[in-house]
Amino acid sequence: MAFTKLDSYIVHSSVWAASHTTRIVWITMLALKDRNGEVHASLPGLANAARVELHECEEAVNYLSAPDPYSRTSDNEGRRIEPIEGGWIVLNHDKYRDLDSLEDRRRKDRERQRRKREKDRSRDKEPTSRDNTPLSRQSRDSHVKSHHADPDPDADPDPDQREEEKRDPQPTPTDGVRDPVNDASRKREGVSSFDAFWHEYPKRRRVGKRDAQRAWNRARKLKEWPGAAEVIAALGRCKQSRDWQKNGGEFVPHPTTWINRGGWDDELGRRGDGYREVLEELAEEDDDE
Repeated sequence: MAFTKLDSYIVHSSVWAASHTTRIVWITMLALKDRNGEVHASLPGLANAARVELHECEEAVNYLSAPDPYSRTSDNEGRRIEPIEGGWIVLNHDKYRDLDSLEDRRRKDRERQRRKREKDRSRDKEPTSRDNTPLSRQSRDSHVKSHHADPDPDADPDPDQREEEKRDPQPTPTDGVRDPVNDASRKREGVSSFDAFWHEYPKRRRVGKRDAQRAWNRARKLKEWPGAAEVIAALGRCKQSRDWQKNGGEFVPHPTTWINRGGWDDELGRRGDGYREVLEELAEEDDDE
C-alpha cells in the first residue's frame, strides 16, 4: 500500500489560504500520485476521490495549474500541477522526494549516534579488570580462546610425559651449575623436564625444537637413561667447557644431535657408543614411520 509524506510546512503555504475544496483536492492529488509524481485520474474520478462536486474539483485544478506569485517555490512560476496524458503531474514531486531522502538520512544518523552514546555510557559503567578491559569482554575472549585455540606445536606428544615427570626429579644445582627449573626467567609451575633442558641449552644453537623433543622422548625410555636432572646437569657442565665456549659457541652441536649421540655420557667420562647406536636406530625407525 503506497503512502505519501506530507510536509508540515504546507499549512504555511499559499495554497492553504485557498478554498477548503481546493485544499482537499490538493491533498487528494498528493495521496494519489505515484513514485514519478503522476496522478492518473479523470476529472470526475478525481472529484469522486476528493468527495467534492465536479465544478469544485475543476476550479481547484485550474487554481493549482495557474501561476502563484506567493508560492514558497519559484519553480514553474509557482504552478503546482501540469496536465499530462491520463491525468496530471505534481511539478515539485522530485524536489520534495529528495528532501525526504535527506531527512531520512539525517534521522538515521541521529538514531545511530544515539545508540552509540548509549553503548558508550553502558561501557563506562561496566566493571573493568586491572588493564581496563571490560570483564564481560575479557570473559568472552577467554571463552573463545579456550574453544578455538590452536594446538601447541611444542606440546609433549608422548602420553608417558606425566609418568616421566614422576620418575625424574626436577633438576637441582650441581657442581655450581644454576638450577634451570628455578631460574628467574621461568618462574612458573608445571614446567616439563624437556622444557627445562630446552631453556638451559645455549640460545645460539637452540633450533629444531620438535625434533629435539622427539629425540628426548626416545632417549628417556631407554634403560640407560640417567634421568632428566643428571642430563641437564651434564649439559650445564658442557656449557662451561672450552670447546663449547670457543668462538662464541660456534662448535656447540644442535640439541637433537647432542641428545641422539648421548652427549651427557661423553661429558660424564663414560663411553656411550652402544647407547648412541640404540638412539640412532630409534631415530631411523621414526623416520621410516
